[in-house]
Amino acid sequence: MAFLYPFCLGKNHITSIYQQVENVCPYLLHFHILYGYLRDPLDKHKLIVDEDVRNVIRDVFTMYLENASMSEIARTLDRRGVLPPSQLKRSRKGQELNPNAVWGSQAVRSILTQELLTGHMVQGKTISYSHKLKKRIPLPREKWSIVRNTHKAIIDEETFNHVQSLLQKETRPKADVKTKTAPSLIAGFVVCADCGKQMLRTKTTKNGKAHYYFRCRTNKQLGSNACASHLIPEDIILDVLLASINSLVDALVDVEAALHRNASDEVRVMKKRLCLQLEKAVSERERIANTKAKVYHMYINKLDETLTKDAYDNLRENIEKMNAENEQKIGMLKKELDRVENVDEYKSEWMQDFGRYRGITELTREIIADLVERIVIGKDKTIHIEFKFRDELKQYLHS
Repeated sequence: MAFLYPFCLGKNHITSIYQQVENVCPYLLHFHILYGYLRDPLDKHKLIVDEDVRNVIRDVFTMYLENASMSEIARTLDRRGVLPPSQLKRSRKGQELNPNAVWGSQAVRSILTQELLTGHMVQGKTISYSHKLKKRIPLPREKWSIVRNTHKAIIDEETFNHVQSLLQKETRPKADVKTKTAPSLIAGFVVCADCGKQMLRTKTTKNGKAHYYFRCRTNKQLGSNACASHLIPEDIILDVLLASINSLVDALVDVEAALHRNASDEVRVMKKRLCLQLEKAVSERERIANTKAKVYHMYINKLDETLTKDAYDNLRENIEKMNAENEQKIGMLKKELDRVENVDEYKSEWMQDFGRYRGITELTREIIADLVERIVIGKDKTIHIEFKFRDELKQYLHS
């Protein structure tokens, strides 16, 4: 029964079929198009940017990096009169709009987590092992189908990664609705040194003025027998964090300058050595060519009776082998010389991240997410800041 055959396929066979399809068109669009893009009218398997919502998406990322919560972003979009994705779709189909439809936090999160916006096609995040089941099972990232640079990006990867770093924190900063107080910049980063749990932001009011502290989550939930409060003012953490970042960046810049001077001297010495080796190899090329011509002349004109045809063939083969080895050496020297002349030993991804924040006078959520892994608070109120790229920093500062 041929018409039943597809339903008799095992999981491996189905996977094989999908792989064959992806080999033909690795970014084939099977389903609905996500917010921010449209199907290319000239090729339905390609995406083009939806210019009507490009700036909306960029504003969403900007607002989030400026410490706005998802609900605040949603309310801002509603105030601006931006149609939610579902209503925009209905509008383009000429269908009646729902006057009560508003943006929600989940719609905002969907935009913030959509890797498609970076210009890469991402598919296969979930799987269903049976056509009878509607439930789809999430797959780990390593099993996703990701094809890079299939369409124009709306959000650059650096910005997208910043946002993902913030989203990975359990605690999102929350504003005080009653007093309209801005949410904490370090929410989700502060952890207890003893129990390892994230610390909670608390508020006290004295003489009509609000004071904010961070307190151990375990202490608040289970009491002092489980863990100490580790209570510490938020302002102190922020002051220490700002000072630490500036001190670290200044130290890195000083070390970089010293390494740059030393490396420049090393590069000059290396370049001189390579130039001498290359000059010698080029001279060797001329010597081999002259030897080859001389041997050929002797053989053709029978100037040496001992130079038989077999002897000549053997000698010519050795000369050609020497020439090939020398040419390979010349190529390697030229390649190495080019690398040395264009070397840039002082700019790595992590150094650029730190270096661009030199001399900052104010912290932002973006700066913290870019540089800081976590802020550990000890029982005695000690503050230990764990920066990202810790291994690189240690090696660099002690080089």
